[in-house]
Amino acid sequence: MRFGIDVGTTRTIVAVVDRGNYPIVNVEDALGDAHEFIPSVAALDGAEIKAGWDAVTLGTDHPTLT
Repeated sequence: MRFGIDVGTTRTIVAVVDRGNYPIVNVEDALGDAHEFIPSVAALDGAEIKAGWDAVTLGTDHPTLT
């Protein structure tokens, strides 16, 4: 399978190659809702590093992502 990853400053998007088309991969957040992006966020949870939706759920002062 071929795929591409665009790591942006606020969002990360993944697309795959499918018979000449390049659909964006949906990713579920912590609540099970599908999104076409992963937040480009990292956070420290004790001694563990969290990224993406897991990092967003750690903060109480995170921005609203739509």
